[in-house]
Amino acid sequence: MPQEPLKEFHVLRAEVTSLLRKGAIEIVSPSESNSGFYSRYFLVPKKDGGLRPILDLRLLNLSLMRRKFKMLTLKQILAQVCPGDWFFSLDLKDAYFHIQIAPHHRQFLRFAFEGVAYQYTVLPFGLSLAPRTFTKCMNAALSPLRQMGIQVLNYLDDWLILAQSRAELEHHRSVLLSHLECLGLRVNFAKSSLLPSQRITFLGAVFDSVRMTAVVSPESTLAIQQLAASVRNRAYFPLKFFQRMLGLMASTSPVLQLGLLRMRPLQYWLKFRVPPHTWRHGRLRLRVNQACLAALKPWMNPVWFSQGVPLQAVSRRTVLSTDASNTGWGALCEGRPAFGSWSHEE
Repeated sequence: MPQEPLKEFHVLRAEVTSLLRKGAIEIVSPSESNSGFYSRYFLVPKKDGGLRPILDLRLLNLSLMRRKFKMLTLKQILAQVCPGDWFFSLDLKDAYFHIQIAPHHRQFLRFAFEGVAYQYTVLPFGLSLAPRTFTKCMNAALSPLRQMGIQVLNYLDDWLILAQSRAELEHHRSVLLSHLECLGLRVNFAKSSLLPSQRITFLGAVFDSVRMTAVVSPESTLAIQQLAASVRNRAYFPLKFFQRMLGLMASTSPVLQLGLLRMRPLQYWLKFRVPPHTWRHGRLRLRVNQACLAALKPWMNPVWFSQGVPLQAVSRRTVLSTDASNTGWGALCEGRPAFGSWSHEE
């Protein structure tokens, strides 16, 4: 067996052994192994260069009802930070594995490896309903703490805890950790930042309650700028590349001045080159031109990334009304009009 497939085989075997030890999966009896729904089990690269096993549930997800729910956003965090706040962040270990799957539903979460059938007993990654289910369960678990006045902002397994003083935050930390232990929820101490601070990195942004500013984290800045810079070196890129870039831009836009507006040129460039039916699989290849490079130019500016945005809710709003037709445009702001006609090029 070639070296690379042999390495992947050993990683898969080790992961299956680990999941069995954790009780996350169970062996399906031979008498039942011919029924149920089986999904592909494979490996994807991790950021650290390793390999992550994934249960491919895309086909199963097509049969599941879509249920909308609201997740924590950077915009909500900006509005909740007060001057002088203290923070600590917490990351849960094997977060989804804390949610049990009903026995009669486990048959839909099966895979086979080395001739043995397995099924998940806990919530697996890749299930379309998993984020909603997990968030609602965690909101219920955190409800008693919030009633006590403990401010917890939870985004899946990443949590940010805020308090007005260091002493208050340390007390809340003690209560929270004790509460999680009682619930059987395990903390990933390696990825958590439990030391109280007035400056913390959370969800790809750095929050500073002394300066009352939020900026894109160095890691997220580097990721976006590396993607943008790589476009200059090749003529063709798959649509998935641009989808990933747009996702990173959208996630950081709340802490970038006019971040959403700076995305528009790239979105406009893609709109007329990508048929609607190709967005789902992302396999279309696009030829890079000068318009694409111009759309990405602002995202190469390190000064813009370092400017950041102010914290707390917006205290002043200005209403700008606009309209346009095939021949011209107009706008009205605080009683002052502006208008014009489109040039032939426009």
